[in-house]
Amino acid sequence: MVEMTGFFQGARFAWREVDRYMVLDRVNTKKSDSGDSTRPLRMLSYITAAMVSIFIAWFTGYIRVDGTLDTDGWFLLASGREIVHNGIPFENPWSLDPGQGIIVQQWLHDVWLYGWYSLAGYTGVATSVVVPLAIAAIAYYFLIERLTRGCRHQGITWLLYAVGFFHMFTYISIRPTLWSAGCLFVTLNILFAWREDGNVRALWLLPAVTLLQVNLQAAMWPLCLASCLSFLLPEIGELHIKTLKTDMVAWYTYRIPLLRACLLMCIASLFNPYGFGGAIYTVLSMGAASYGNVISEMRPFISGPDDSYGIVCTMVCIVIPIAIAIIKGKVPNTGMLAFWIAAVVMGILKIRCFWIAWTVSFVVCAYLCGIGRSGIGRKEEDSAIRLMPVLFIGVMLATSVLNASKAACSSDGTTASGWSVFDQETEPIVDALKGTDARIFSSDDTLMNYFEWEDIKVSYDMRPEIWAKAIAGERTHDDYKRYVDVVNAKSFKTLNDGYWDVAIIRKDEQRLFEKEVRGSEKIVSTSRYCLYRLK
Repeated sequence: MVEMTGFFQGARFAWREVDRYMVLDRVNTKKSDSGDSTRPLRMLSYITAAMVSIFIAWFTGYIRVDGTLDTDGWFLLASGREIVHNGIPFENPWSLDPGQGIIVQQWLHDVWLYGWYSLAGYTGVATSVVVPLAIAAIAYYFLIERLTRGCRHQGITWLLYAVGFFHMFTYISIRPTLWSAGCLFVTLNILFAWREDGNVRALWLLPAVTLLQVNLQAAMWPLCLASCLSFLLPEIGELHIKTLKTDMVAWYTYRIPLLRACLLMCIASLFNPYGFGGAIYTVLSMGAASYGNVISEMRPFISGPDDSYGIVCTMVCIVIPIAIAIIKGKVPNTGMLAFWIAAVVMGILKIRCFWIAWTVSFVVCAYLCGIGRSGIGRKEEDSAIRLMPVLFIGVMLATSVLNASKAACSSDGTTASGWSVFDQETEPIVDALKGTDARIFSSDDTLMNYFEWEDIKVSYDMRPEIWAKAIAGERTHDDYKRYVDVVNAKSFKTLNDGYWDVAIIRKDEQRLFEKEVRGSEKIVSTSRYCLYRLK
């Protein structure tokens, strides 16, 4: 314990020495005759931040090796087309079994994507991510800049920004996640404008953010509400036992504007085509996607003790904010602390939520770096230095556009890139199935999304929640569970029960299928799949 105490004391001393140079003190310091003595250290911070930022921007194309196109895109485009031509669907238009209900939680995003498709085809769809990416990137930069405004040099700001936004690159796709990220960062900006700057009027923007988000991705609007609710918590030392009644009145009075905004957010969430059903989409969809642990993004972020990437990323989210807090002897405000803990827990439990854990962790780092210095102005830098964050965002967006365009036009036939090639390869199977009411089994469930785009009726797809009883109603046959059972069993023997009419099997599974499913008739064979008629 003595050794650990000595370590932390030494760390605090080292931090104070760096802080003396990197942070503008309230007392003006005199320059030596030879010039600014902090110049070498300041330039080192600029060079380090520049190298990290350029590396991250350059690395974007390698993180998204398949470009921005995603297999979910087929369903998103099909939904957008349906809404544009026929209005909001309340009965599943792609279901083989009539009468099933549906909630298209991202309907506005789907219309957005279909608009891009109408203008520029698949290339337009791929490059459409630039808009939500820009919104998320700029909102995150403003958030980090706001929290580090007390730091003397801007290099610290955009070093934290570049590293903090780094993990978002794995989410650069045509799915609506980037919209939700932008909404979260805007919400946090608003909360800190109220909490740190006393801007009560900014809270009126929160219901507008909710209104936008519930129509772009209804499942994620509670995330912004959770961040707001965390800021309702009392600060450490704000409530005292002896003066509890007086302190409670003061606490309540100060937070009335935020509490009012939270209530308005809940009301705003009802303003979607599905009303209350859309507002509670998160509750209705719980559990369905986790069945059988087939969907990778629903698994824990750390897959096992040998998952070094997951362990390192998780440790970064936890250790770095704690280390800065210990070194500086400071803690975040209660609201930020509570939301950070919740974000890390969400990120560890589900891969799809790890972007929340990563970005919020570096928001905490920025808060700790600038804590207590909100009244200190930042030293004016050269124009080139001030423009570097803008340059970084520009390079990042340009890289994303080029990578997206390349993926859309690629000759690679994977479902995530080269969609035009995939159209040609799948055409024989589509022609064989169109106009039939066959119950289709596919060992590759991404094909079901494509069939929806081709107006072929299906009985399940990659969104199990919309086929579960909570949303689809009692008429659902829950074929997704049948599909998962086959996948987890690693056997096709259950296809002999006569439930399915046809089966689409990957080429690498063809031999096993023909061995286990006797009497099946091969109808179509392509370079990827074989279509069989089952007896």
